Amino acid sequence: MRNKYLILWNNLVERVSTKTAKDYLFLTVSNIAIRPIQFVKGIVVAKYISPETYGLYRTGELITMLNKFGNLGFNSTASREVGTALGEKNQRKANYFRLSCYSGEFSLAIILLVLGLTSSLTVISKNVLFLVIITSTFTLFLSKIHGIYTTEAIIQREFKLISISSVVGSAVSSILTILLVPFYGIYAVLLFPVAQELIILFIFWRKINLNTSIKIFDKSISSVFKTSFHFSLSTISYGGYKYAERLILVSQLGTKALGFFSFSSLFAEQATQFVFMMVKVRKQKLFEELGKGNYTAVHKIVKRETNLFLILSILSFPIIGLFLYYFIPLYLPKWVEALNASYLMLILIPLKVLGSYESIVIVSPIVNKQLLLSIGMFISTLFLVIISFLFAYLGVLTLEKFIVINLISSAIYVSIINIAYYKYFYLSIVCCK
Repeated sequence: MRNKYLILWNNLVERVSTKTAKDYLFLTVSNIAIRPIQFVKGIVVAKYISPETYGLYRTGELITMLNKFGNLGFNSTASREVGTALGEKNQRKANYFRLSCYSGEFSLAIILLVLGLTSSLTVISKNVLFLVIITSTFTLFLSKIHGIYTTEAIIQREFKLISISSVVGSAVSSILTILLVPFYGIYAVLLFPVAQELIILFIFWRKINLNTSIKIFDKSISSVFKTSFHFSLSTISYGGYKYAERLILVSQLGTKALGFFSFSSLFAEQATQFVFMMVKVRKQKLFEELGKGNYTAVHKIVKRETNLFLILSILSFPIIGLFLYYFIPLYLPKWVEALNASYLMLILIPLKVLGSYESIVIVSPIVNKQLLLSIGMFISTLFLVIISFLFAYLGVLTLEKFIVINLISSAIYVSIINIAYYKYFYLSIVCCK
């Protein structure tokens, strides 16, 4: 039996292509290089900032979260359509989508910048809040431009460059934060993300050719908006879920509870980054294989690598759990109240694995069911909001119970993704080929 599992494991690992292994290696090494620094940064910030202040800081992140959740799907459309066009060997079509999508994303960045700066004027007399809005607005704007270059780098499969820029930018920002947060507190935490984005953009600007010009409010934007709008529904619906998390916690349990929740999420999020690295590497490959009509090969990649990372995520439970059990009481005693919440959040790791690859196939031009992701997330958000407020109304809502509700909501979303994958891709396309 033992030999059987060893053979299965070896087959899972060996069947990953050499190019994919190299790309993944670059991203893995870069993440391993910056993780110790980021971990130390997190510990130092937690040491000098109270749970209440940390919760306030994470509340201010509602602005920078717009980079992920307040978009119109232009970068996702570029990744999908350009990747498919390159698989079809249609360079003209690929460049057209570059122009339309990148111009759309840049125009959106300008609009959000103007709105952010305008809103900051209403709180100019409140120093901390004013600084939160200003720094978050500029970080959001630079992140939008960063997103354009990252999308093109992924299309060109320049994962080494992505790794280098990530390491340099994160290292400089983290080191400066570590050195200055003992003296300047929350101000140090707020200022250096802007510096990080500027460093990364400079590296990309020197190395990446976007293969198109970028025009503000270019007329071609409207031609891709129908496709990108479906992507935006997905990201906006996910954003609604993340906003609901924070607003429920702040309104029902307070900023201290949000601080504990954010702290407990930190460890699970760090672990899932390795999975998302692999998904990022494979995304363009999947789109190109779908463009070539290699549907069976795509299905094998999806299932093989999902199983691989699911096994690894389950094996990580006792390791991370033991680390939390000994480390938090010893070095971060004021965060002991978040220990049980941190244990529960580890369940999020396999939930993040399940559906990661499947969702890429669902939004591809071949399946084109990205609206289902929005519907699934809307159902999950509705469950989260209704059950959380019901518990709050009954006076029994606690942080741990909120996390359990959150995990069930995530499981609902993952189930919808997998049902859609098998119904609209495996049963309708792979089995019928």
